[in-house]
Amino acid sequence: MARKMNLLGLAKSAAQLRRVPSQIARPVADQVNALIQAGFDAGRDPYGHGWEPLAEATLAKGRFPPPLTDTRKMRAQAITIPMGGSGLQLAPQVSYGQHHMSGTPDMPKRRYWPDAGLPSAWRQIIREEMHRQTQENLNG
Repeated sequence: MARKMNLLGLAKSAAQLRRVPSQIARPVADQVNALIQAGFDAGRDPYGHGWEPLAEATLAKGRFPPPLTDTRKMRAQAITIPMGGSGLQLAPQVSYGQHHMSGTPDMPKRRYWPDAGLPSAWRQIIREEMHRQTQENLNG
């Protein structure tokens, strides 16, 4: 049975819906961070493409795949954080992180953050969390 809503109820629901973007920031950040870490584990960028393998010379030094995981320092700083009102911010990265993101003449590009639009997996997380939070606000 559909719930009857008067104008006051409608106004209250509309006010609650305005809060949805800020309400989803933390859960979206948590889920996106899990995807970023899974990317490091699998040696894949946020779009699902595999990173270039380690060079033979690097492997000969005793390094093991996947790339970018030796010290875990860059990985630990590659996170998103929820912003005050809404949205996510990419956290500051280690000084050498940009070299991995863009590549150099001596090093292949290995993206760990998006640089060509929002990855589909991230969009899906946002859609699902937005739907969940909207339903919670309307039913609450």
